[in-house]
Amino acid sequence: MHILPGCIGLGPYRALSVRREGQLRVLFTGRLEPRKGVLVLIQAWSEVSRALPDAQLVICGDGPQAEEARSLVERLALGNTVQLLGAVDEAEKLRQLGTATVFCAPSLYGESYGLVLVEAMAAGVPVVAAANDGYRQVLRGPGSLGLVEPGDEPGLAKALITVLEDLPLRQRLSAWGLEASRSADLEAQLPAFLKIYAEAGRSKLDGSGQ
Repeated sequence: MHILPGCIGLGPYRALSVRREGQLRVLFTGRLEPRKGVLVLIQAWSEVSRALPDAQLVICGDGPQAEEARSLVERLALGNTVQLLGAVDEAEKLRQLGTATVFCAPSLYGESYGLVLVEAMAAGVPVVAAANDGYRQVLRGPGSLGLVEPGDEPGLAKALITVLEDLPLRQRLSAWGLEASRSADLEAQLPAFLKIYAEAGRSKLDGSGQ
């Protein structure tokens, strides 16, 4: 039996991997629904914004919690520090990743794998995320420094502040993510896939396999 990871083409993301330090920007991309934890992120951002008033939170996505998210931003008086961009296409998502300081994925549950984490890692963006079952599979070793308990607003705020304030830590997480994301890069894993297909073809021809 051969087991290989699920893979996607990460070339466009890896092309963004040269980080440019400027305004501190936290990026969220995903559907605005309860399990994705966007309201937890906005609540946590209230504390982040007090500690780092010039930092920006950019939220890309739409869904059933879109209006609730907007109302919460207004109620917490975060309008100057939060951008709600709605649904974006792939080109805009890449553009946002290219200027992000940190990627945040606060999903509360229901994640079997962290595809959005891998995309951010391939782009060289440090990740802060909820420690649900799927995300723990991706953020191992040094990457686990960015994990917080799902739904823990103070913990999420503390993790974001820590990573945003610590440039050497961001650089370490960025370097780790670039390397770790290779396991999910289709181009990097293609030789392994082709080798398995070649072996299967040979065994079929000589009658030694199925």
